Order: sequence, then structure tokens, then C-alpha cells
Amino acid sequence: MAKERYSEAKAYRTMIGLKEQGYSFNSAIGDIIDNCISPKVESSEIKIIFDKTYAGEFFVRIFDNGIGMDSETLFEAMRYGSGEEEQYDKDDLGKFGMGMKTASTSQARTLTVLSKSKNNSKVTGFIWDLDYVKKTKKWSILELDKLEIENFIKKENKVFEEHYKIDLIKHTKELKSWTMVCWDNMEILNRDYKKFNTAKSAENFFDKLTSGLTLYLRRTFSRFIEGKLTRKISLNFNGYELTYWDPFCRSEPHTIEDPLKKDFSEFVITDGVINYDPIFIKRYILPAKEGQYSFTSNAAWRDSFGSEGANDAQGYYIYRNNRLVDFGGWKRIRKKDEHLKLARVSIDITDNHDRLFQLDVKKTRVIFPTELSEHLSENVNQGYHKRAIDRYNSSNKRQPIQNSFRNKSNKLVHVSNELIIEGKVKISEDNNKNKITVENKYGKITTDSIYKNLDRDLQIQSKPFGNKNDLWVIEPHPSKGFILVLNEDHLFYSKIYKEASTIKTLSALADAFLFTFSFVELRCKSNENEELFNDIRLVAAEVLNKFINEKLI
Repeated sequence: MAKERYSEAKAYRTMIGLKEQGYSFNSAIGDIIDNCISPKVESSEIKIIFDKTYAGEFFVRIFDNGIGMDSETLFEAMRYGSGEEEQYDKDDLGKFGMGMKTASTSQARTLTVLSKSKNNSKVTGFIWDLDYVKKTKKWSILELDKLEIENFIKKENKVFEEHYKIDLIKHTKELKSWTMVCWDNMEILNRDYKKFNTAKSAENFFDKLTSGLTLYLRRTFSRFIEGKLTRKISLNFNGYELTYWDPFCRSEPHTIEDPLKKDFSEFVITDGVINYDPIFIKRYILPAKEGQYSFTSNAAWRDSFGSEGANDAQGYYIYRNNRLVDFGGWKRIRKKDEHLKLARVSIDITDNHDRLFQLDVKKTRVIFPTELSEHLSENVNQGYHKRAIDRYNSSNKRQPIQNSFRNKSNKLVHVSNELIIEGKVKISEDNNKNKITVENKYGKITTDSIYKNLDRDLQIQSKPFGNKNDLWVIEPHPSKGFILVLNEDHLFYSKIYKEASTIKTLSALADAFLFTFSFVELRCKSNENEELFNDIRLVAAEVLNKFINEKLI
């Protein structure tokens, strides 16, 4: 009979091997947030600090108000391969018992975790120090005593005061339970930061990391931040509460949820071994950049594709237990296509599907099972892709109205500025509040500025307003006098004005009339008579609508 011999993995070599799993900085942070969000942790607020010392030493602090851990529970959580698979609850974001350790050591050589259990008021703390493990050649976790824990919290007090205006010493005593994960000696980021020759380049590197992490958190945990699940999570980063990022732009009025039959939208795979949950699929077609079915603003359009280009943001968005694990592209079912950049599909799986999708330890890569790829190709993409392409093509057919009046944009700017000077109108801008103030002989009026979302090269332009009330608005402009904006949603524009654009003289006369009336408003409108001018625009729009409805024009 074979003789049994005990074989223990070399501590330091194993930890170094496990830390080289290919975690990015963002995905490593995400793994820690997974632990905070897991249902059994019961946290409602997570505070993240990512900063550096004056010496350029980066550090991370992640603090949650969940149920916390007593000494033995935390010690087990610090173990590599902690717990048993059956201990993971349904809907848990964790899986392998490796995430906190491998994610942390992929970025930092020192991992410190402090925790206070709601069942035990005593604060407990442990440290994984790779340099200490290398020295001792043992799986040695360092346990902090009471004085060391108190000193550690005192040291962190300044950091939390700076970012969150929190007295950490008082806060940790008042809370019934909490956990704080701390990364120090972040060798990779420290080294990269110190490579830069100028302070400005180094700060740009830091700013890029910060903005990248902000978007990553808003996107990955968007459903938890949005608060439409069983509990809302307040996710704070460097003192600011994050808003969710919706890849499907459902709040935009021109976003379409493209319907699927139930058999297609709730797809079930059977293999005779495991009873898999349904895979939920939804299809969306986004607004275009411009045209009849465009985004409400250029800013909303830019935000819709995050840090990626619009082409890279198309495709499938895969959520595991409501956490985004992979996105972008069509998973080799078809190539990315400029004409498909308005198409995005949500695919919801659960921990029940991990075996099917070959989820990796970082939870950043999934591989589609053959059955799903075939279903998407044959039943989900068919027709849907054509409709997304049709919307893209129709938006690109949009041509701005051209006539002799609009073609002289430089002269128009000159004329508008002359009118401003002659009429003794003063236009000023408050950059901090994004406000425009207009002063004339009747007084002054302050309005929200929209010109930054407009085309600065056009003195007269058209946009959909999302309503049919106004035919036009004016936007006071500090350097151009004003911009005239026409409402593409108004019946007069869509049925008459746009068709008449082929008759250059007619559209030029209409432009000139509205341009003139806009200046009248700019020269005479004030806080005292604002309602009068608003009524004039509203009545004019209503009369023109009536002309069209009565088929007088």
C-alpha cells in the first residue's frame, strides 16, 4: 500500500505565485468590495481611501459597517483557502476563499485587517507581511495586541479626518461592528510613481488611477449603488459618495429596451448534472450622438461609454449576482462594428452558473458555454442588431440646415457682438456655478449655462428638447453674444422648417426672424419681465402647432 507523506507548500513561494494572478489595481479593490457587499456581512456603507504620503508611498483603506468578525472568525478569513465551499451563501460575491488575500498581496506587501464583531465589543487585528513570511519561511500571520490596535487606529485618525471629517477613534468605539482592510507597502504603484521625472507627470499618474477607480466602482457595483436591490449600498471614495453608472442609459428618453420572448430572455441550460438557474437577458438600443433620437446632451453621450471608446462599450454586459464581471464586445459571436455601437445586452447569471462560465478567481473573465453562444447568435442577435444598425444609420443621415444666413457664421458672430455692444448688454459667466448672467437696461437675469453642451462653431443649431413646448431658446454666450437653438421635437420644425430647408431663401428668412427675436429677448428680458418673454415663446409655439394641426400650412 502506498505510503502517505505530508507535503506543505512553501509559504513565501506560494504567496508570491498566488499574488501573480493578473489582478489590476481596480479588480483587486473590487475583490475587497465584494467581501463588504456580501449579504452575510450586512454592510450598508463602505468608505474607500486611496492616497499617498508626502514621500510618494501609496496606501488603501476600506472601511465597512457590516457585522464584523471576532478573533477566530477573522483569523480564519485571513487563511488562504478559508472556509468550505458549502459555507458560501447563495448570492455571495465571493467564491474561492482566496480573494481578500490574493487581491491584497497583488498590490501590497502588507495586509492589515481590523474588525469588531457585533457579538463581541473587542477589536481584533491580524497582519500578513510578505517580508516577514520571507524571513521566517512560515505561514506566519501576525496577531495585533490591544495596544498595537489602539496605536494603529490613532495613526489612521488623521487620514479619515482629512477625507471624511471622521474622528476614527470615536467612530470605531461608537459603531457596534465594523471591518477595515488596509494595504501598505504598495511596491508596484510606489515604483511606478517614482519613475516620473516631473512632479506634474507623477500627479497625472495619480489622478488617472483615481479617476479610473472611480469609474470602475460606479460601473461594477452600479446596481448596489442604485439601490433597487434588497438593500442599498452607500459607496464612498475619498470623501465623495459615488453615483451609479448605467451602461444601458435607461434614464435617457430615447433609449429603447428591445423586447424578447420569455423563452429567449430566460434561457435555461441543462446538462443532466446540475439544475442551473435561468440566465436572464435584456436588449437595449442607446440613443445616437445626434439626430432625431439623440442623447439629451453631449455630456450624457460621453458618459455613456465611460473610459472606453463608444465602439469598445458595445456588446454584452455580464452580471454575476448583480455584480458586473465582464463587459464589451460580442464574445467571438461577431466582431465589434462601428454600426453596432448603440447595441448593449445585459446577461444575468448567478453563482449557480460558475462551473458553466469558468469564472476565474479575479471574477473578471467569463467564458460563454456553447449553448449560450448559439442562443445569442440565433435567437437574441437576429433582428436586434439590424434595428441597432438602422438607428445608427438614420442618425448619421442627419444633415444640419444650410443657407446663406447660417453659412456666414463668422459674420453672424460679429453682428451679434455688435448688437450686444450697441444695446449695452453685458454677459458674464460664473464657472464655478455654471451660470450665465445677462445685464441690460431693464435689469439682469441669471440662467443655467447650456452652451458647453452645444456646438460652439454654430451660431444657429438644432437639438431635440424632449418636449414640444418651445420652438426655440437662446443661450447667452460670453464670446459669441448668443446662440440660437431650435427644437427638433416641435411640430413646426419637424414638419415645416426641416422640409423648407431645401429652399435656402425661405429657411434663411426664418433663421433671420428668430435670430432677431432672440436678440430682442436678450436686450429686454430681466427678472421682472421674465414671465412675459416665456409666455411669448410658449404662445408662438402653440399658434404654430395649431397652424399645422389645422393644416393651414
